[in-house]
Amino acid sequence: MEAKIRPIRKQQRRLNLTILDVVKKEVTKLLATGIIYPILDSQWVSPMQVVPKKFGMTVMKNQHDELDCMEVFMDDFTMYDESFDACLENLSRVLTRCINTNMVLNFEKCHFMVTEGIVLGHLVSSRGIEVDKSKIDIITSLPNPAFVQEVHSFLVHAGFYRRFIKNFNKIALPLSKLLQKDVDFNFDQPCVEAF
Repeated sequence: MEAKIRPIRKQQRRLNLTILDVVKKEVTKLLATGIIYPILDSQWVSPMQVVPKKFGMTVMKNQHDELDCMEVFMDDFTMYDESFDACLENLSRVLTRCINTNMVLNFEKCHFMVTEGIVLGHLVSSRGIEVDKSKIDIITSLPNPAFVQEVHSFLVHAGFYRRFIKNFNKIALPLSKLLQKDVDFNFDQPCVEAF
């Protein structure tokens, strides 16, 4: 380590009891597997940030990346080929690479040898790239927006699928006009139809 670099030492922030229990279990697991080990005295102390994820796992990471390191989270990677045997060969190579680089896979999120699946929010299959119906169900069940922020949020979510909606900009124009400065919020009939 370079001599010029001054150690960073910060206090850990208080955690609520539920999160504290999650942290204790995770630290115990990491200690048991040998991924981390206890240090009685260190010049470097950095608070962790606990981030609940939708699939149930909690990610703990350094608060402001003060430790000058890199941590990579990969949500999706997809392998494909023309034949089953070629897919098996690709899978073997990828899993070998994961082992060699100490990459850990979440078994609950792994799907092997499927003919279709959700990749980056889209349904991918032999038919091509399609809209994920569950996302559309959520969007179509939303109540009419009552504030400009809700219109903006809707347009962002709907805009994710703009490639599947012919004339999206034209259809969304009444809603887009509500986002302009100095425009009164009036969710009129053209807005209802666009929504």
